Amino acid sequence: QADWGTFPGLVVGGIERDLHAFHLVLSHSRMEAVVWSERLDELAWLSVHNAALRRLGGVPAVIRVDNTKTAIAQGAGPWGVVNERYATYSRTLRFHVDATRPRAPQEKGKVERRILAHKTGFDPRHRPWRDIAELQSETDLAVDRSVRRRSCPITGTSVWDAYMMERPCLQPLPFVLPEPFDLVAQRRVAIDSTISFEGRSYSVPFRYADQMVEVRG
Repeated sequence: QADWGTFPGLVVGGIERDLHAFHLVLSHSRMEAVVWSERLDELAWLSVHNAALRRLGGVPAVIRVDNTKTAIAQGAGPWGVVNERYATYSRTLRFHVDATRPRAPQEKGKVERRILAHKTGFDPRHRPWRDIAELQSETDLAVDRSVRRRSCPITGTSVWDAYMMERPCLQPLPFVLPEPFDLVAQRRVAIDSTISFEGRSYSVPFRYADQMVEVRG
């Protein structure tokens, strides 16, 4: 389950600003990853996914999301249309996007509880931060302490021990995660092994000549 938590009024680098914490929670073990972002756009959405999946050490089969526009382009829930960029990203990493139904917060209650616990437990508004990197480092330490202390309601063990049993079930991370992108297009490669994209020409390997390829910007 994935969702954003917004933290207004954080002091970072001597400036008060609003930051967003992306939470990704495994439904079985309750293992979580928390990644900070200054933005909520599509590039940020894919960037925090990459960072969270690295922290979890694998890719779950399904990620349940809210109906934010960076995930669902039209409609909502099972009848919604997945954002084209997010759909491309999910196909690349081989997970299914499962959007919650409107007005059904219980369908992502696990991540909602972790966001609430973040705001009431490790509340970053209690002190100033040198930069976002320092805030992220302290957040990672806080998450590590939390998962070793909390109990998994499924196994009765610590969340960490349950995660150690669950981790082999995750899909392995690819050697290189996709670079964040906010534009996807189909192009036919010319016979000289070049493609035109956003007013420029790019060379591609010869084996793709005269074939349709997917281009990400």
